[in-house]
Amino acid sequence: QFLVYAGTHFYTETMKESHHFLHRTAMLLRANIDDRLDGDDENRRLARLLRDVFCLRDSVFTPQMPRWLQKYAAFVCEYIEYEQQHLPQQLVLKAQAGEKGYSAFSSLEKTREETRGVRDVRVTNLVITLNKMAHFFSHQPTQSQSKCEKNTVLEQDSLKMFTLLDAKQLIQRLWFSAPNCLIAELRALIAKHCGAEHHIVVRIDAIRNDVAHFEPCDESALVKHRQYLLEFRQNLLRLAPQANAYFHAAADILLFYAETKHFFCFSAPFASFSSHSFSYYELGYDHLGHAPPKLYRNQYPWGQCHYWERHSIESPDSSLSADRRGTINLPNLSCCSTANGAAIKRAYGAQQRRQLVQHLSLKSYCAWGTKWHFQFKNGGLFGSPWFDAYYAADDQAMKEKLDRVLRTMKETKMTYVDGSVADLL
Repeated sequence: QFLVYAGTHFYTETMKESHHFLHRTAMLLRANIDDRLDGDDENRRLARLLRDVFCLRDSVFTPQMPRWLQKYAAFVCEYIEYEQQHLPQQLVLKAQAGEKGYSAFSSLEKTREETRGVRDVRVTNLVITLNKMAHFFSHQPTQSQSKCEKNTVLEQDSLKMFTLLDAKQLIQRLWFSAPNCLIAELRALIAKHCGAEHHIVVRIDAIRNDVAHFEPCDESALVKHRQYLLEFRQNLLRLAPQANAYFHAAADILLFYAETKHFFCFSAPFASFSSHSFSYYELGYDHLGHAPPKLYRNQYPWGQCHYWERHSIESPDSSLSADRRGTINLPNLSCCSTANGAAIKRAYGAQQRRQLVQHLSLKSYCAWGTKWHFQFKNGGLFGSPWFDAYYAADDQAMKEKLDRVLRTMKETKMTYVDGSVADLL
């Protein structure tokens, strides 16, 4: 049955719209923050879906596996149910619109019959992923191991992959974590190209040297943090960008950070390990020697859970690293300058900004391409305004915020390296 659906894009229409990168990341973060499957009506509904409808019970979830995996599997099952209901309708609509290749889906009844097996394929792939997770966590230190092993005993609650940063943690990460935190990079950019006495540098130092600016460190501190970032953005817009100093690009990046509400980081203490090394003879080959073992890195569970329906990816955590660019991994400010004073190789003019706005408007869930100058090493901090739109319970409020970010980018009269001044309206 798998071969019937393999190699075709027809049966991924719902997945492309309703289960893309940001949907999956939001599901994983929610499962990690609240791994319960009891307590309230919604959790009990998910538990029934997982255990009674899809029959995924204790035989699938081993004792070594973290609880959040069950919650995430329940979210995936919820999507599979949604897809089963909506995929036939989407295919029929494309057939009615005369789109190439969809003529076979003109009948809703026949299309429902045609797509009935998609659900079984999805469930099979989910179970395979859970089996891979069982293998990974069987190689992690457990509570039964000797307490003499330094920092290797993992309690069940410590197996969560993510930490959703509170006000104190976020301000520490963005303002004070040396040497590559956001504000440190901003200070270095201005000091290098405008001098250490520039008023932006003086303002940054004054804020960082007086902890009272962020006390009490609660939601009110986050409001101040956002105001400071927008203040720095306005000051950057008054500077004329140079070929080796993209102040205008730094202003856009500060806008993205200022408008992001939910930041998180990967905090799991998973241990990397290598698989058993099989001889070529054991694998059915008439050769001497052994095949190289598979390396399981500590972010393997994130990658495999994210690509739960794919099993041809050698290192899902490596693929994940590429897909995070711009989606949940905002650019750093170091990319707005060069270490040797040479011109930045890729332009960031009105054309590039217009392309970025279009990308965020139509497919914010897709990784940013390499045609822009952006770089994304930011100390392992994840989050973005467009991720907020999928993570928050109030979808309409988050959508309005994303629209506001794009509107701000369009309306801003920005000076470019060639001296031109223009907005994107």
